[in-house]
Amino acid sequence: MSNTTSIKPIIFSLYALAVILVAMSGWAIVQKSAVSSQTKGPSNAVVDALSGAVSKRSDETGQSIRLDRSDELLPSNILEVPGSKGGTEHWVHLRFRGVRKSALVQAGTDPNYTEYRFPCQYSKGTGLWGLRQTNNNGCEHIGVQSRGWRNKHKNMAQKPAMAKNAHRILIAQEDASELTVRPVNALTLVYIHENGGNTVINVLTGAARVKSGNTITTVGAGIRYTDFGDGKRGERSDMPEETYNSRPLQIFLDPNTWSSDIRFQVQEFQKAVDEARERPIPVPTTSPTSFPDPNKPGTNNPPQKSPESPPARKPAPQTKPSPIINPSPNNSPKLN
Repeated sequence: MSNTTSIKPIIFSLYALAVILVAMSGWAIVQKSAVSSQTKGPSNAVVDALSGAVSKRSDETGQSIRLDRSDELLPSNILEVPGSKGGTEHWVHLRFRGVRKSALVQAGTDPNYTEYRFPCQYSKGTGLWGLRQTNNNGCEHIGVQSRGWRNKHKNMAQKPAMAKNAHRILIAQEDASELTVRPVNALTLVYIHENGGNTVINVLTGAARVKSGNTITTVGAGIRYTDFGDGKRGERSDMPEETYNSRPLQIFLDPNTWSSDIRFQVQEFQKAVDEARERPIPVPTTSPTSFPDPNKPGTNNPPQKSPESPPARKPAPQTKPSPIINPSPNNSPKLN
């Protein structure tokens, strides 16, 4: 009888321990599921607004279909935006489904043809990305198919054995000639276009890390990065003033070209761009220890002057908003 009595507390303790372990296991599964749902990429993109004739081409069949507002763009689709000529502008605004804070994407307008692949793959033409946080926005990084990347793609596609899956093979590879642009600030606006066959990356607000080959370059607000398609580090320079007045940027920052429920986000970008534009561009400064000390015995060098601060940028000009295009306050696309 005494043995039975002494065993009962042990059985009860084991039972309680089993209950605790089951509860902890269930909690761990829930947490893992929550983390997984937060880090997975977007399921598709939806057309928020567009102008002109924009179409998507199936990567599998090669068939092109003209897009309308609220249409979807899938990973197997290639977005095609014609060049804006003859007074007709062609551009499209996209946002993602399946992410917490979607990146805002614009393809076009550009005098030349623009090609874009879901979710964040730039090929040619003009593209803008507005990123409001550095993770779970649908664009962990922007892939830029530079001139070197496209030449390699063309050569591979000409080989019969590889032509069918050339794009998939190249995407899967860590291609040294493909640039990647990774935002490092919570509010980053990147504007990419081509100039003389080179890829130009403008960071209007925030900051981004540009990886080309084995080099990584941090590009801050108001700085332009030019890539020459050779897989080497590109050149950084001050962004020209005309970039702020460019037509693609004007369209992106016009709240009336977006659905009413996300216009406040566009206004946040406009405010950030204005603030970055008025802020002086930081310049490299020479460490004081590199200057000879004129009071130190044995030195005949004259005192050195400290570098002067650069002049502040001109304030952003006030522009009139464009007329409302396509978006309707009561007809915004619903996101899951």
